[in-house]
Amino acid sequence: MLPLYGLGGVGKTEIAAEYAHRFRGDYSLCWWVRCEREALIVNSLLSLGRVMQLPDFRMEERDYSVGLVIDALNRGEPHADWLLIFDNATNAEMVTRFIPQGTGHVIITSRDSHWRKALRVDGVEVAEFESAETVEFLRKRVPALSVVVAAPDADNGEGEQAGPANEERLRDATELAKELANLPLAAEHAAAFLVETGTSAQEYLRLFRDNAHRLLATDVDISYPHAVATTWSVSRGTIAPEADALFKTARVLRAGTDLRGTPAAARRQGGVPAAA
Repeated sequence: MLPLYGLGGVGKTEIAAEYAHRFRGDYSLCWWVRCEREALIVNSLLSLGRVMQLPDFRMEERDYSVGLVIDALNRGEPHADWLLIFDNATNAEMVTRFIPQGTGHVIITSRDSHWRKALRVDGVEVAEFESAETVEFLRKRVPALSVVVAAPDADNGEGEQAGPANEERLRDATELAKELANLPLAAEHAAAFLVETGTSAQEYLRLFRDNAHRLLATDVDISYPHAVATTWSVSRGTIAPEADALFKTARVLRAGTDLRGTPAAARRQGGVPAAA
C-alpha cells in the first residue's frame, strides 16, 4: 500500500497513472476509484463488483455488495494480482474502510498527510518542483525556450547572437516558472499550450496574469491551486465556443454519479472488461 500525498497540482495522479501504465502487465485487474466523496468510492467498487461477476452480488444492496467486493479482493478470488488506485482521497479516515488487505497492491493519492494514523503506513510526499527544475523542464519541453547552440561552422556573428538569445530564453523560463508556482501540473499545461499554439512566453505571461486577475474576482469551482486553475483558464480562452461547451458538459458529468470512471492507463489486463 502506497499513499502519495502533497499539494494539488504536484502530479500525484499522474504518478499513479504512469505506474499503472508501465506495470499493467503485472496485474490481471486494475481499477481506478475516485475518492472525492464517499458515494463515488461506493459507486466505483459496485461497478468493479459487477465486472468481477461475483456470486450473490446485488447492485441494489449497496453496502452488502461493497462488502462482497472487498472480501473477494482480500481472498484474491477471482484475481490475486490486482491493483486499485484510490485517487484524490479527501481524508484518510473516510477511505480506510474501503481499502482491501489482500495480495494485490493499493495506491492512494491525497492531499491529506495523516496516513500513519489511519492505516499505520508511511506515505510518500510529492512536492512541487524546485525553481531550477521548473526552468529545466520548460526549456526541454518548449522549443522556443530551449538552449540555442551555434552550429560548429557558424561565423562569429551567429555565435555572438546565441548568447543574448539564451539569456532572453532563460529569463522568460524563469519568469514563467515563478508565475506557475513551480507546480508540475501547471508547468505541463503551460508548456503544452506554448508548443501547440506557438504563443511566445511573454504573451502567455500576459494571458496568464490577465486570467489570474479575473479568477481572483470570481468563485472558481475547482479544487486545484490558483496557478493550475489559471493555466486551464488560459487554454479555455483560446478554444472554439463549441469546444468550450463540451468542456462545461464534461465537467458537469464528472461532478455527477461516477459508475465506471477508469482512465486508459489503469484499465484491466486479462479477461476482465475495461471500464468505459
